[in-house]
Amino acid sequence: MKMSIIIPVYKVEQYIERCLNSVLSQTYRNIEVILVDDCSPDHSMAKVCQCIDKSPFSKDLQFIYLKHDHNRGLSATRNTGIDAATGDYIFFLDSDDTITPDCIEKLSEPLKEEFYDLVVGNIQTIGNDSLHDFLSLKLSDGEVLRKVAIQDTYRKKWNMMAQNKLYRMNFLRKEGLFFKEGLIHEDELWSIQIACTAQSLRAVTDITYLYYIRPGSLITSNTKSKKALALEIIVIEGYNFLKERKIHSISLYHILSNFINIVLTSNLNDKQEFYGVYSLFRKEASIPVFYRICMNRWNYKLQIISLHNYLPRKLGAYLLYHFYHRKEKHG
Repeated sequence: MKMSIIIPVYKVEQYIERCLNSVLSQTYRNIEVILVDDCSPDHSMAKVCQCIDKSPFSKDLQFIYLKHDHNRGLSATRNTGIDAATGDYIFFLDSDDTITPDCIEKLSEPLKEEFYDLVVGNIQTIGNDSLHDFLSLKLSDGEVLRKVAIQDTYRKKWNMMAQNKLYRMNFLRKEGLFFKEGLIHEDELWSIQIACTAQSLRAVTDITYLYYIRPGSLITSNTKSKKALALEIIVIEGYNFLKERKIHSISLYHILSNFINIVLTSNLNDKQEFYGVYSLFRKEASIPVFYRICMNRWNYKLQIISLHNYLPRKLGAYLLYHFYHRKEKHG
């Protein structure tokens, strides 16, 4: 089968050669490499051309070069790659990361048995050990999940990163899945949508991706307010996606509920802003009562906290605002 590796290129002249060398050295050779220049102002694309031209391993790989007419961000870059891809499966690789020499071979091996919608590999973080436990795969090697089991294990046993996964192209096209442009933490929304719609997932516990966390990268440079704003969008978009697809997942509702709490506690310094965000969530992302009870059924404290949802909006906002303030003060 043909594999499409999508690599966004923007301000990565220090890292792109390392990334490309890891692709050029793949033991699996039926690969289409899609490089999307997001109007990078440095010499990143010159480095790309030099690296590919001088490599003896580039002859039997297919390279597609695309360029945006203005800088549009990571989501748009990946979407451009999806539109251009002709492979049976897609793989996202960030240009400051690398993959192991047998990455694509390892991930594609299970596809000899069945065309899974999603094949997930394991990851090694470099530069931040604390993230390793959060991002590492917690499924057994060869484990297969189907339908609801994919939703129930999302974030608990497989991570929200778009990278290091093979996505079946026919599945993405059938479901019309693309990244939301102009959004940071776009992987959160994307992976919720993947968890909602994928019918099959296969786990590969071998490390296939090296994730470099560097100072100044998106994961280390986002302010609290930017993150809260992004999560606000993710909550509403995610909830609407569940509603439109008529998907009722306690696990995914629970994740969206946690995001709501993060956004609200980020707005405690401005009471009017807190009330505004609270009202927005009550209007646009109100989790059905039955699922709210199921989410908290064994936790009476959370049941009590969630009572604000059944009160008039202004009173609910007032009580929750003061509850969070009291909790922050007393721990």
